[in-house]
Amino acid sequence: MQDIVVLLPSMNRDKVFMALQNDPIILEFGTQVFRNREERKYIAAQKMRATARILLQLREIDPEGGESMHGFLKPSKFDLWGMSCHMTFDTTSTSLVFLCAIIAT
Repeated sequence: MQDIVVLLPSMNRDKVFMALQNDPIILEFGTQVFRNREERKYIAAQKMRATARILLQLREIDPEGGESMHGFLKPSKFDLWGMSCHMTFDTTSTSLVFLCAIIAT
């Protein structure tokens, strides 16, 4: 996670940032993206923020689900992911394709 430390200071300090900063799964995800595409570090920041937006929406839908992604990464929560993605992104555009790419990366 040391790689991602250089990226965090350049990010906006908002509720999305707070969610991603405190979630080990999102930070590890960002680290992996950062390592794979070091020439374009902003991609890691974008993907981490998009993932944090999903987490915030998941928390809104299911406040008992947990504080981190780990609490929502269960088969029983799969429907919540679909609802969260639909509510977070404009699913009429390419955002859903982008989201699938985020999760699959």
